[in-house]
Amino acid sequence: EFISFGLYELVLESNENPVVVISSMGKQSTGKSYMLNHLAGTTFDTAGGRCTDGVWMTVREHSNVTYVLLDFEGLGSFE
Repeated sequence: EFISFGLYELVLESNENPVVVISSMGKQSTGKSYMLNHLAGTTFDTAGGRCTDGVWMTVREHSNVTYVLLDFEGLGSFE
């Protein structure tokens, strides 16, 4: 068995650039999504009382490097 990355599979399979993976992990509601949005120009949801569910992924390219950004659900989440 394998993990499917949906539409990103085509991007990653055809990629010839070096790949860097950046992730955010930590306690629930500590600004992980906000930090990734600021650092990489991503659009992970950030709203009061709203939390990431599971893992969200996006891909960005900058200066001939492909960045895979992972936004994880907070530790200690009761959901």
